[in-house]
Amino acid sequence: MKKRVSIFRFWFIAIFTITVALSAKAQVLQPPNLLCASVENGDVVLTWVIPANAQPSHMYRIQRDLNNGTGFITIADGLIYTSTIYTDGLVDPSAGSISYRIQTYGSGSSAWSAKVSTIFLTLPNIGTSIAQLSWSAPYDPPPATGAYKIFRNIEGAGEIQVGTVPSSVTTYADTLFGLCDQNDPNRLFAVQYRVSYQRAECEMFSNPDTGNYKDELPPGYTEIETVSVDPLTGFCNISWYPITNAPDLTDYTIKEYFSATEQEVIGVVYVYEGVNFWIFDEDDNLNDATSFQILAHDTCGQELGLPPFYTTMRASSSYQDCDQFIELVWTKYIGWEEGVSAQNIYVNKDNAGYQLIETVSAVENAVQLEIEPNSSYCFYVEAVSNGSQRPSTTNSTCVDTDYPEVIEFNYLNRVTTIEEKRIQIDLLQDINGIGTTYELLRAKGDDPFLSLGTYAEINNPVITVYDTDVNASNTVYRYKWKAFDGCGAELAESNTGKNIVLNGITTSENLINSLQWTNYSTWDGGVDEYRILRKLGSETDFSLLTTLGPGELGYEEDIEPFLLEEGEFCYKILAVEGTNQYGSETTSMSNEICVTQQPLMWIPNAIVLNGYNDVFKPVAGFIDFQSYEMEIYNKWGQRIFSTNDFEIGWDGFYKGNSVPPDYYRYIIVYRDGSGKSYVEQGVVYVTIAGQ
Repeated sequence: MKKRVSIFRFWFIAIFTITVALSAKAQVLQPPNLLCASVENGDVVLTWVIPANAQPSHMYRIQRDLNNGTGFITIADGLIYTSTIYTDGLVDPSAGSISYRIQTYGSGSSAWSAKVSTIFLTLPNIGTSIAQLSWSAPYDPPPATGAYKIFRNIEGAGEIQVGTVPSSVTTYADTLFGLCDQNDPNRLFAVQYRVSYQRAECEMFSNPDTGNYKDELPPGYTEIETVSVDPLTGFCNISWYPITNAPDLTDYTIKEYFSATEQEVIGVVYVYEGVNFWIFDEDDNLNDATSFQILAHDTCGQELGLPPFYTTMRASSSYQDCDQFIELVWTKYIGWEEGVSAQNIYVNKDNAGYQLIETVSAVENAVQLEIEPNSSYCFYVEAVSNGSQRPSTTNSTCVDTDYPEVIEFNYLNRVTTIEEKRIQIDLLQDINGIGTTYELLRAKGDDPFLSLGTYAEINNPVITVYDTDVNASNTVYRYKWKAFDGCGAELAESNTGKNIVLNGITTSENLINSLQWTNYSTWDGGVDEYRILRKLGSETDFSLLTTLGPGELGYEEDIEPFLLEEGEFCYKILAVEGTNQYGSETTSMSNEICVTQQPLMWIPNAIVLNGYNDVFKPVAGFIDFQSYEMEIYNKWGQRIFSTNDFEIGWDGFYKGNSVPPDYYRYIIVYRDGSGKSYVEQGVVYVTIAGQ
């Protein structure tokens, strides 16, 4: 019985072998899919994809065409059927584009593959500020998808990508900003370029080509938008349109002109500061108009000529006790090419706020305005451009027609943090005062108090000022107000208030977030309680975590229950004032802090198919589960599994079949609550139960 089975098995194998051989012979040979011809270190590297019906008996033949009229010649023959790469080291890719094709042969020959050519790059212009690149396309017809990447290397400093163009474009203009030598203005810099075409299977690089260049392009004129005087502070405000076409721009230098020959640099604004305005508070003569000019410089110290002057407006007023009018005089605005369309006159009567009372033509510079006795007046004039520029205002000029009534109190209602660079200071004022002004003072830590500016009284009981020159996350600032009557005499100082600074740390060893904060002082009613507000990374709004007494300035939170959250915890402290004599109890908010727990990730090193642990899936905590991605690769580098769902693991199958026992590589990518990326790589061993 056993002998009969063996004979049957022999004939089955023989018939099967003959059938496979005849089937392979009947198949039509296919050429490899030639993908890329990339220039690498002076050689040309060809890559291709093996034909689907390739057999061990098949070989490949490669031909080259130097595109000089000689046509294709064979340069490689007898390449084994598993080959996918060939290096041609007997050519000069810098001399011109080189074309290649490949064919399969064995029992017959296939057709030739589609032609692929090297990308040939040339730099036709040398010694200028702009490198004009042009190159040949790698395919005929040119590729309809994908893009070319342009790489630049300045004197061996390292190659960087400087641009990308679509596949339909084979030219690129690279402006070389900041390429200069301050000690040798005539020096040219050697700049090497390469171009590549990116496709999914490979990236094809051109030959490198080098040219000599230097930056000869100064930045353009700096166009001043408006020079103006702040009516409240008397400071000059200069705003301009940023230069956007000079990436090597370094600074804007602001000059003040006292005469045609007398000038002074009053400030330099560096581009990295990201601002296009300047506040000038050191004018020697606030009663005179001031002319300004802005010069732009690049990293090579180049500037373009002298831009036009812009001159502020200055206003003055006069009043006699018996007069029924005030004489208002001002200088004209100079600078706008479009000219002035009209001039608006604003008045602030009895500190009720500025209101427009009259509009005059662009040629006038004086008016007489009727007044009422026992009142306080402040005026300023606003010039309106014929273009789109913001208006220019004069300084504020004020006249009192009677001595004003003085206030009875001024109370610093609160100091509260709005954001890291913004602290709000509220003054509770006596609204029965007339002509009262207030000076806000600030001290950084224990430093002396310095003035932040003066403010006129308003009809609202609370004056709110925002201090934006702060770092509320780590510095305590003290504030207080000084009050002055309508004649400028100092009346009294308010209480002192300071912001709350919150700090926090997180520890992964015991899963505790520790908070510490500074106390708030000083309220008339003292601090009634501190409220701790918290927001998780997955939440949009803060909510109350707990309430503490006025003497408690620290708190620890156990965060172990939040393992399945992203791991980011944000906190704020809200101080609540007790009852005060003014009936104006309020609150003060600290800065916001966010602490991020270190992600926790446990990854198994093996799975047993048909066993207990038959799915490969990590266990994690304190990560952004929406960012999670996992990929599995076999030992040939083929991706056999991927997912972005943390709940889905790999069951050891690929295309419906279990994979053979072996080591498989995994790559896991995720982010923590603050957005920091992590990559876990390793191998997992797959075995089968019972084997």
